[in-house]
Amino acid sequence: MGSKKVNLDDIELEVAELSKDAFTDLQITTSKIIVRRWIDALTFSIGGIKQYKQQAIERGYGHGADKILYFQCVLSSLLSLYKVVLYLKEEDNHKAWASLIDAEDYLKVCTSFMKKYPPINEDESHGLDGLYMTTENFANLLFPKHALFNSPGMIESIGVCSVCSLSFILCEHVEECIYDGIYCQRVDREILEVNHMALVEFPRDRRCIINTRHDKDGYMIDVFSRERVEGQDAPAPDKYQSVVLNIKGIDVN
Repeated sequence: MGSKKVNLDDIELEVAELSKDAFTDLQITTSKIIVRRWIDALTFSIGGIKQYKQQAIERGYGHGADKILYFQCVLSSLLSLYKVVLYLKEEDNHKAWASLIDAEDYLKVCTSFMKKYPPINEDESHGLDGLYMTTENFANLLFPKHALFNSPGMIESIGVCSVCSLSFILCEHVEECIYDGIYCQRVDREILEVNHMALVEFPRDRRCIINTRHDKDGYMIDVFSRERVEGQDAPAPDKYQSVVLNIKGIDVN
């Protein structure tokens, strides 16, 4: 994104061209050099997009700010999928899984935009259907199946609204909806108590996985690499390693 004066149509055209080109190279066999090149290019473009969004917000251009947030999340989903490919090549499998869920979460924001401004066709969505399909294919083909996930039972403060900064119980905004370029979330929440841990099929956060399985001798093995976990002196068939809580979300600012 350059420094010249641009309008919303210019931004949309640039996003369309960039997302189309990036999607063409998005495959597991793409070289690390090209993958890193796309990660750099998408990161740079997202930075420019966020500046345009802030300008639209400051000028009270609500629809434009919403649409630019949509562009931001399309590119951010692509970026997350490229990180999946890079991390898999580097055998950093847990980061790859987290990046896949990031991609899914960015697409949820895109879905919120489409619900607010229906209908939207494939040309206007800038390959959104392809992104959904690619994300699903990555999950089904590149990673092991996770039948159960961790879900902590906890008491937390209600937090404040990301749109108006009021306590969420006092504001009128709806969580996971878009308002003038801002995605409504409960932020600044405090965990007051954690009282139990449950295994569920449909968790709030699919990053919270059981990291280990066991080999035939009862030793823990990494769920992704299938290698034995280091530091085991004896079999431990009843012991597991897990991600029990994730506090880092996607960047929609």
